[in-house]
Amino acid sequence: MFEKILWCPVDIPKFPSLDFSPDTNKSWADWSYYKLTERTESPYDITTFTETARNQYREVIKWLENFPYLNIRNVKFNIQKSFVTPHTDFDFPDREPRVYKNNHDNEPCGYRILINGKRENSLFVMDGNTKIHTKLPNDTDVYVLGHTSTVHGVEHEPGRQTMFLHFEIDKEKHLELLEKSYKKYKNNAIIKS
Repeated sequence: MFEKILWCPVDIPKFPSLDFSPDTNKSWADWSYYKLTERTESPYDITTFTETARNQYREVIKWLENFPYLNIRNVKFNIQKSFVTPHTDFDFPDREPRVYKNNHDNEPCGYRILINGKRENSLFVMDGNTKIHTKLPNDTDVYVLGHTSTVHGVEHEPGRQTMFLHFEIDKEKHLELLEKSYKKYKNNAIIKS
């Protein structure tokens, strides 16, 4: 049943209320960003938090323990620069087949965090050729979408701040969280037709 979810809010406590504005001096596509994890040869390799992140953002790292992962592949803070064209996030299965299979088999598993920006009429997902805007309730900052499968984008909203999380998923904990989240937010969830 959950594999038909294109997007859904997640029942995780709100992002910590703190001054979180890392130096986003790197740029990729429609975003400037700051990596909280060590750079690896492949963006799909197992990684850990940088020493700087562990020192400056301990509260954020502690909060990330709410997520259902076996290991971390990428955690980064993004600031949007322009319209984000529709895309999927993990679209190179042959670069890390084992983690791709883990992610694909556990869809939706692309956890994201909205730190600052519009909660509706900004992020959208595609159901075939139909563009559907999401609506994130005020009691959570977290949503999940298909990491290998949901085509999505963001309307022009310069300055929008999000966190991108890529994990190897702990299936049991992930299913528990999805079940709890869908039960709470089924009226906000977007289901594939």
